[in-house]
Amino acid sequence: MTPTFDGVPWWLVAAIAGIGGAAMALVVRWNRLLAREIAERKASEARSRILLRAIEHSPLSVVITDAQGTIEYVNPAFCAVTGYSAAEAIGQNPRVLKSEQHPPEFYRDLWQTLLRQEIWCGELVNKKKNGALYWEHASIGPILDDTGTITHFVAVKEDITEEKRQAEALVASERRFRALMESAADPVVIVDQNGRIVLVNR
Repeated sequence: MTPTFDGVPWWLVAAIAGIGGAAMALVVRWNRLLAREIAERKASEARSRILLRAIEHSPLSVVITDAQGTIEYVNPAFCAVTGYSAAEAIGQNPRVLKSEQHPPEFYRDLWQTLLRQEIWCGELVNKKKNGALYWEHASIGPILDDTGTITHFVAVKEDITEEKRQAEALVASERRFRALMESAADPVVIVDQNGRIVLVNR
């Protein structure tokens, strides 16, 4: 192990010893700044690893595109929901998921919102690789550089297909119940636990 003086190798100290104390102080200071920069870079890399780990294990789909909308990253949840592997998705446009269930103005409004550098939130019907349709709630926002220019877009999406199915089943059940009530030959009155009338047939 090479001996050092305050982190500076002894041979470098010896080489500049004749230059004077000011030069030596400058070298020591530079060495400290370099050490601090390395430590900060390592801390930044550690934070990046933690964030990446969180995204990789998130139950929500995460999609990152460049400013033109070309997919650069998808997490495992995206692959599980859509059926596309990361290799198949990267390089594609999110239009690969388009289901044709929304009118053109829906997508126009989405893009205008993003280009105003605002976050778009809403529900989408998209299409999996196998052609099956699914619902998701999406929050999509732009990423800006130091000059305020959009460099990327990030979408965080939750598969809400099952919730939609349950809601539709409840509505259908209520319709069937109402139809049954209305087709009854006798008057039907439904009251709550306090004896208040909540529903009657014709």
